Amino acid sequence: MSGFRANREILTIFAAKLVRTFSYGYLGILLPLYLADLGLSASGIGASVTMTLVGSALLTWAVRAPAERLGVRTALLGLAALTAIAAAMLLVTRNPYVVVLAAMLGNIAVGTGETGPFLSIEQVAIARAAPADRRTTVLSVYNLLGYGAAALGAAVVSLGTPHTLFAGFLAAAILQGAFYALLGRVTLGRSGPRAGPRSTPLIRRLAGLFALDSFAGGFVLQSLVAYFLHTRFDLDLETLGHVFFVAQLLTAASLLLAPRLARTWGLLLTMVVTHLVSNVFLIAIAFAPVAWLFSQSTNSVVWMGVLHLLFWFIATMFGLKFLDSGFSHSKARSSAGLYTWVIIFILVAVQMTTALRPIVGKSETGTFFPTTKKFFLSHWSDSLSAPARPAGQ
Repeated sequence: MSGFRANREILTIFAAKLVRTFSYGYLGILLPLYLADLGLSASGIGASVTMTLVGSALLTWAVRAPAERLGVRTALLGLAALTAIAAAMLLVTRNPYVVVLAAMLGNIAVGTGETGPFLSIEQVAIARAAPADRRTTVLSVYNLLGYGAAALGAAVVSLGTPHTLFAGFLAAAILQGAFYALLGRVTLGRSGPRAGPRSTPLIRRLAGLFALDSFAGGFVLQSLVAYFLHTRFDLDLETLGHVFFVAQLLTAASLLLAPRLARTWGLLLTMVVTHLVSNVFLIAIAFAPVAWLFSQSTNSVVWMGVLHLLFWFIATMFGLKFLDSGFSHSKARSSAGLYTWVIIFILVAVQMTTALRPIVGKSETGTFFPTTKKFFLSHWSDSLSAPARPAGQ
C-alpha cells in the first residue's frame, strides 16, 4: 500500500471514529436515565447494561469471519448499517425493551472507553496501513481522538431532548457509513504462513488478565456511575455531562502521559500503579458524602482530612520535584540551600491548609476563609475539637 493511500485510509478511519465516539459520549450518559424514565428499575437498568455488553461481545465475535472473507470496508459498512437501524429504532419507540435491543444492535458504548466490533476491525486496519515505526503513535492518536470526541459528546448531552440526540446518533451512523465507503480494499486475512504457537500461551495469559480487569470494571461502567450520581445526588444531565466531559479529557490526557511513565517505570509497573490509583478513586465514589466536595460543607472530618492529605501530598511531590530540578540545573555545590527551601516549602504548604477550615470545622462568619490567622497546628486542633456544622449550613 502506497504512503498516500495508507494515510488516506488512516484519516478516513479517524473521521469515522470521531463521529461514532461523539455520539457514544452522550448516549452512555443518556441511556440509563432514559430507561429509568421509561419505567425500568435499578436492577432492570443493570440488566440492560449487561445485555448491551453481551450484544457488543457477540457482534465482535460474529464480524470476524465476514471481515476476513469480505474485507474491512464491507464489514464496517455492515456495522454502520446496523447502527443506523438501531438509531431508527430509538427514534420510533418508547418501549424500554426495544430500546435495550436497539442498544445491543447499535453497540452503544456504556463504558468510558469504546469496545466492540468497530474497535477490533479498525485497529487491525490501522496496524496494516501504518508503517511499523509509526504504528504505536498512530494507534495512540486513534485512541486520543476517540476519548476527545466522547468528551465533547458528554458535554452536549443536555442540549437537546432524547429524540434530538437519537436523531444525532442516526446522522452519525449515516456519516460513518459515508466515510467507510471511501476505504479501499483492506483485507484481514493472513498475509503469510501461519506462525508457530510460541506466542499462544502469552496471549492467553494476557486475555485472562484483561478478562479479570474487565469483570471488575463492569461494576463501575460510565452508564452505571452516571445512574448512581443521578439517583444518589440528584445530578441532572447537564451536570453529568460536565462531570464526564472532564473525566474523558483526563483519560485522553493520560494517553499522552503513559509513554513517558512507561519509559521511566517500565510497562508492567506503569499499568499496575495507574490501575491501583484509579481504582482507589473509583472505590471512594461509593463513600463520598457529597457530590461536589468544595461547594458545600460536610460533617465527615475523616473524609475531608483524607482529601487534605491527598492533595497536600500531590502538591508537595510536584513542589519538591521542581526544587530538585532547579538545583540540579543550577549545579549548586552545596545541598544546604535545597534542604532549606524544602523545609520552607513544606511549612508553607501545610500552613495553607488553614484556608479549608470552614469545610471541616466551624466558621463564625460563614465565609470560605477564616477570619483569624493561626499556626497550622493550632488550626488543626481547633478544627478537630470544634462542633460540626449542621447539614445545609
